Amino acid sequence: MEIKTTRKCHLCKENIILEFDKFIIYKNDEYYHYDCFITFMNNKKRDKLSSEEIQELAKKLQLQSFDKTKDIINKNHLYKYLQKRYDIVYLPSFVFIKFDSIFNGTYKNLSEPVCVEDLLDMWQRKENYLDKTYQWKLSKNESMDGIGRMWYDLAILMSKVSSYKKWKAEQETNIINKNKLAEENKSKIDYTKIYNNNNKNNKINIKDLIEET
Repeated sequence: MEIKTTRKCHLCKENIILEFDKFIIYKNDEYYHYDCFITFMNNKKRDKLSSEEIQELAKKLQLQSFDKTKDIINKNHLYKYLQKRYDIVYLPSFVFIKFDSIFNGTYKNLSEPVCVEDLLDMWQRKENYLDKTYQWKLSKNESMDGIGRMWYDLAILMSKVSSYKKWKAEQETNIINKNKLAEENKSKIDYTKIYNNNNKNNKINIKDLIEET
């Protein structure tokens, strides 16, 4: 199932899909399609800007709007994922309060905040492990409802935050080193040899051009 985060356009009243559409947040959290914002600004009667000024403002606001909504989008993806995984129809307000304590670092025994992207990544990577752990509990006749199991899995994941962050840092270092090595190897290529070899291959044998008589 493809997850979509939507907001209603203040002008056309149609949905804006934050993952895919060009959009702008203006003033009091008014969402506009990019083109709808241009239309809105062109139709203003007071404090009207020139076309060039409107285009510049739209580009500036588009970048700011993208930064503002990254957290909204990531949280929506996390919560939709959890609802599907644990077959939860409705997430009560205390669920969001607990997750916010993880994101701001006030969750019990947590030494530093965990961002939304990292928590979702951890959860998805550990799916098989969490499923096996739950099957073990079932074998002991310890069943849980959806939210109960979600909390149980969350506690497991929180105990692995340090090892996850260490692993993630290693992956990032490996990527940096790999790119650095590729650049170094690229700089070591002797282009003069390539040029000379190409010239040798392109030399024409004069005998091949003389017709036999």
